[in-house]
Amino acid sequence: MASALFPLLQKFSRDEWVKLDRNKITPWAFFNSGWPFEITDFYGRTIASQGFEFSGSIRDLFWHRYIEPFLEEIVDRGFNETLRLARDRSQLRREPFEEMGGQLISLSGLAFRRMADIDQRLRGKGKPKSVLLYDPDRELSEVSRFIQRRMRAEIEMLPKSGVDMGVDEGSSWHPWEGLSDKLDKIQGALDALVVGPAGIGHNQPPSEQSSDIPGDEIGNALTSIANVRKELLEPEAADPITLEDSANHFLRLWSSIKKLAGKAAEGAVSAVGRLVATGWLKQHPSIETWLIDAVDAIFRWVGRIVG
Repeated sequence: MASALFPLLQKFSRDEWVKLDRNKITPWAFFNSGWPFEITDFYGRTIASQGFEFSGSIRDLFWHRYIEPFLEEIVDRGFNETLRLARDRSQLRREPFEEMGGQLISLSGLAFRRMADIDQRLRGKGKPKSVLLYDPDRELSEVSRFIQRRMRAEIEMLPKSGVDMGVDEGSSWHPWEGLSDKLDKIQGALDALVVGPAGIGHNQPPSEQSSDIPGDEIGNALTSIANVRKELLEPEAADPITLEDSANHFLRLWSSIKKLAGKAAEGAVSAVGRLVATGWLKQHPSIETWLIDAVDAIFRWVGRIVG
């Protein structure tokens, strides 16, 4: 089970994501609007443009440590807030710091996936599928390592006494507890998507054109479920790379589902995409929560292994 502080840590992460996306990521989506574009980077430098294409040096600015300083600052405040809450509420144990680490890695994944989506739309000039989607796994891996180093440092500085740390000596809680149930729920929802109306009667993941959710993302998520289940057989010896890859696939699917729901509300989906949004999503309203909870648990698991 999660620590007593988890709801507070989760709220911190979600609030920070909303602010970061609204103030520093989404404005880039209007770069090609024809209006003057202006945004301030972390160090106070103004990035301005009008009439230029999203390519060359301006795209380099977008991908070369534009968002990372903002994420690193959130990481710093996130762990400081975790320490403050843990001290104030007598919860000085490793679990809250692992949970914050998982939340921050999830937030970073959302940031880079959102940036990749905007990058594709800007380069595609109204036809995003005409250009390849940029894969930000390298950037996410670097930020994830930064978060994990900070998490390990915070845990190392905790009092070693079980009494001082607020640890129940009989407790045997592990971050992967409950993950199998989450995977079961995700598997059930995806199976229903594959064989239900969105699958149009075929026992294959629906194509991008049919469901507005890329078929490879559904397939990768199903493969990731199987991979994580294998690692659960010996959780203490699990491969962190396999776990991180699986979590990233879940994040991609989560992002696509969010986009589908938004496009459906605007009427900008195919007929079958509308069926998915009005049928499958209504039948499985918690799929987004299950995916994010699985991502959080996996990243806490990775933190436990590498820490």
